[in-house]
Amino acid sequence: TFVATADKFSGLIHRVLHILLDESPQILTVNPLLTEINTKSKDDDNDEKDKHQTSDESSNPVQQKKCILEHIVLIIFLSHCFTNLAEVGVLRRSLRELYSLAIWQDHLQPTRLSLELKSHPRYARLLKKLQKYRDTKVSPTERDNMPIEPLLIHYLERFILLLIDLESMLLTRRILNVVLDDRHIVVYCQKSALIKRPDGKLFSELVDLLAFYAHFHIDESTGEPLDEAEMDKRHCAKLSNLQLKTFALHKDKLLPFSVSHPAGIETAQLLRKHLSVLDRDQLYQLASCFGLVTLKKESSQNNEENKIDDDNDGQLPPAKRIRSNDQDIEEFHLSCLRDKLEAKFMDKDLIIRILIHHFARRQSELEYINSLSLYPTEDLIWDENRVPTEYYSGENCLALPKLGLQFLTLQDYLLRNFNLFRLESTYEIRQDIEDAIIRLKAWRGEFGQAVFDGWSRMALPIQAFNIVEVAKPDLGAKHPARVRADVRVALAGLRPEIRKEWLGLRRHDPVFLVTIRPTKQQGWKFNMNEPFASQVGLHYVRGCEIEGQVDKEGKLVPDEERLGFLPLKVLIKSYHYSSLSYAPFCIYYVDNIFTFVFPINYAYPRDLMNIRSVVPEWLLDLLMGYLDPAAAHYTHRSDVYEPRQNWLDTFLSPEHLKHSLSQYNVQFTDKRQSRKWKSSCQTEMFTPDDKIEQCRLYFTSKTLNPSSAIPQLSTDHLPDSDLSDSTNSFHLQTCETAQYFYIQEVLSRWEDFISKIAASDTSHHLMSNTNQRNQSMTEENTEKDVVIYDPNLIRNSFPFTEFFTGQKTPSNEVMSQLFPGQNLLEDVALAHAYFRYLHSIFTQLDEFRAFELMRTGTERANYLLIQEAKIIAMTCTHAALRRRDLVQLGFTYDTILMEEAAQILEIETFIPLLLQNPDISGRNRLKRWIMIGDHHQLPPVVKNQAFNNYSNMGQSLFARLVKLGVPTVQLDAQGRARPSLSRLYSWRYDRLTDLPHTLNEVQYCIGESEPSPFFYQNLAEAEYVVAVYMYMRILGYPAEKITILTTYNGQKHLIRDVIAARCAQNPLLGNPSKVTTVDRFQITILDMILDEMINPLSSLD
Repeated sequence: TFVATADKFSGLIHRVLHILLDESPQILTVNPLLTEINTKSKDDDNDEKDKHQTSDESSNPVQQKKCILEHIVLIIFLSHCFTNLAEVGVLRRSLRELYSLAIWQDHLQPTRLSLELKSHPRYARLLKKLQKYRDTKVSPTERDNMPIEPLLIHYLERFILLLIDLESMLLTRRILNVVLDDRHIVVYCQKSALIKRPDGKLFSELVDLLAFYAHFHIDESTGEPLDEAEMDKRHCAKLSNLQLKTFALHKDKLLPFSVSHPAGIETAQLLRKHLSVLDRDQLYQLASCFGLVTLKKESSQNNEENKIDDDNDGQLPPAKRIRSNDQDIEEFHLSCLRDKLEAKFMDKDLIIRILIHHFARRQSELEYINSLSLYPTEDLIWDENRVPTEYYSGENCLALPKLGLQFLTLQDYLLRNFNLFRLESTYEIRQDIEDAIIRLKAWRGEFGQAVFDGWSRMALPIQAFNIVEVAKPDLGAKHPARVRADVRVALAGLRPEIRKEWLGLRRHDPVFLVTIRPTKQQGWKFNMNEPFASQVGLHYVRGCEIEGQVDKEGKLVPDEERLGFLPLKVLIKSYHYSSLSYAPFCIYYVDNIFTFVFPINYAYPRDLMNIRSVVPEWLLDLLMGYLDPAAAHYTHRSDVYEPRQNWLDTFLSPEHLKHSLSQYNVQFTDKRQSRKWKSSCQTEMFTPDDKIEQCRLYFTSKTLNPSSAIPQLSTDHLPDSDLSDSTNSFHLQTCETAQYFYIQEVLSRWEDFISKIAASDTSHHLMSNTNQRNQSMTEENTEKDVVIYDPNLIRNSFPFTEFFTGQKTPSNEVMSQLFPGQNLLEDVALAHAYFRYLHSIFTQLDEFRAFELMRTGTERANYLLIQEAKIIAMTCTHAALRRRDLVQLGFTYDTILMEEAAQILEIETFIPLLLQNPDISGRNRLKRWIMIGDHHQLPPVVKNQAFNNYSNMGQSLFARLVKLGVPTVQLDAQGRARPSLSRLYSWRYDRLTDLPHTLNEVQYCIGESEPSPFFYQNLAEAEYVVAVYMYMRILGYPAEKITILTTYNGQKHLIRDVIAARCAQNPLLGNPSKVTTVDRFQITILDMILDEMINPLSSLD
């Protein structure tokens, strides 16, 4: 760590930047005729003063390769530093010069600088404090079409990757994005010759990714995301300024362009068509009006103002140098960066590209994600730069997004996760397709047809294929609305279980059409070192979706009806069909293989891009990795956390309360706290109103924190309505007639009873005390309100005596049990309790009324899910599959409790947040999100390690929030293992202790024993290995082919004793072939050996 010595780390950063900027390698090219490496000089008239290069070094290709390799490593180091800016404060202080406002002053064109300062006045005030100087002239190097050294290509790829990392983080892109745009980095890369070369494919993909982040829809100053309306507004304003300027300067040539509507000139093709009529000087003048290039006068004036004195030997003034602690490091400053390109080196095509890059309409993230096909094609499936193999070494960079600690916007967060999730699924699809095609063993027949010598469980040759419908495109769409086809495959000769799998295909299951044209003869062998597609003759892979089975007339049949063959109707993705409409015959009518894969579930992240208000406002900044990590904690949110809460019976005693809140000073403010707590037995009349069961769970100081996030989560508070088993079917026929019966017969009689009691002069003032539900009968109230009355007043007036006693004319003894008759207050309270019980029966019947109207089990299950269920358990995968159904049902919830959150992918963790629509105000009603997990244990499972190691896809959201500093509650006591085992992992946790039961209870204390010296035994291990032997015998394995081995004599005798007690007397089990030690066992041919090993106490010590 460099926290204690931050100055030394700053010196290291300065040395790295000094090497990268002042000792950049020369361009190496390979001459194919001379088969030797030639070094092209970069010198010109201004480079004669450069003292860092010598003729000997320029003529040594080995040194140049070494230099490039060093620069690649340094760029990787610098990329890692920028990636961890948000986590390490030393990095922010050391690299501040590279993303601070000083770059604008040093490297923006004056016109562009004035425009940016006009847009951001607060930046102008900051720039006044900075000093202006220097202008180092660098002349461009001569380029040719000769082959480029692979090491240099890797160097360029790493540099572009560094820029992508800088652009994808808000902390660094705010200032640097303007610099990169002013220097036209993306335009120069797109115009380079490398991007068109076969060995520049990865470079081209990285440049596309850089261009995407360079134009990301985000406000550079505030960091707020920009919606489509705001982007269209800004785009139209730019086009309007361009039209006004062209009308003023080149009215004669660009009059149609100047008066056109924005949609007629906003694309790159239309802009190039109109701007091509101008010559180079006119285009340069037009670009200079918007600060895209520098005028010659302005450039020369700027050079004179920033000229460096010769006395300083080409270095900056001493007061303006950044010095390092290392005396060997030369003075460094950002002025070492390469200078602006002079106007004379810009050709016409480059200027047009710059104008198009600045004024053309760009595809939004939403349009981009909607244009992607969910089913990959052969171009993506076998693209090693985007879907690498499982043997990725990590030395080369990939054109993949990275999951860091912070993201630009919510769309950026979803888009990165969607791309990685899609590519991970593509990798699994590639494995399935490759395995299926290799098993088919296709070879070229006599007439050029594909012949299959093998078979595959997941692939069948197509017997017939016909396009039956190509619907017209929807309004405003470019592709057909629907493309349907009929596919027929034969299931003859398949085993029953495989035939059942094919007949089990259902609606919406994904399948793939694979076109192969084998070029090799029968008996060829597959070579793992050669490309797969070229070996097997694979040409096309197209995904489609099953619509259902069809009968002989071409009509869809239900899934329950299965025929002997498999005729299917599929939906082909219209995007693929239209993009290849020039040759549909080649793809859809020649030697196709019908392949099914296991369901791919990466469709749902794309739907999230079309959803607004998907994340609550209080959670959005936390997910993006900004602001205070504790802002979303429940203690900081007054709308959720209430300081005063009713805990009911959560705490069993005052001592329990103090122990649970040991970190606080607990004070009792209620007068009743002075009373002594003692257990007492109180005899009470049983009524149908059952008592609330007391909580038996003893909370600790750690478990109390999560429970306090949800008020009354841990209480046993029951609703007022009571449950009953049933009622007399003679009176109730349906739930609907039951309500009529309740209103006419039950409620009317109860009201008459209340009227009679209220009419009594002796109970007039008592009724006000009995109208409340669940009133407690205290001794003080009883003595105060005792009134002499006739017990028959309530016994004879109560209308439901027959229901509760089961007798039409109950005896006095039965009535005395129903109403004791000691005082009026108690009898009236009992009457209210009886009526509540009766009312609960009809309340429950009213709840069941919906089931009379619903006929199917699915409707009833959905009703229970939406209306009745209080706690719903599901996996993240199930939530993703049923998200659309749950949203359509109106599913709502306030709290999410997520178990094992550290072992779930980030996008899978995000899905449960989106199972409900926003409320009327447009806000998400989610109030709480409780995640339980251990980020020190196993991470999420990622099958392709390239996505895990390079893109950090294995990072869970739980682990990311912990790294960001979100408040957590860490359990500090474990109760799973005895202390001797917990010591193996307790070092990984802060002050992890053992619960008392791990020291005292028997099951935790059983371990190795030593009855006599060197006679080691372990009863639990012996019982376990004998249980495995018994299980194998039950499965039918012969006893004579099973041997049990152990490492110690004592354990051998113990196992024999256990076998004698458990197995020897049972003829179905019997004794194994042998029970002996490892060193005495002689090599024998046996099918099964159970090797039981124990560690003696001495070895543990």
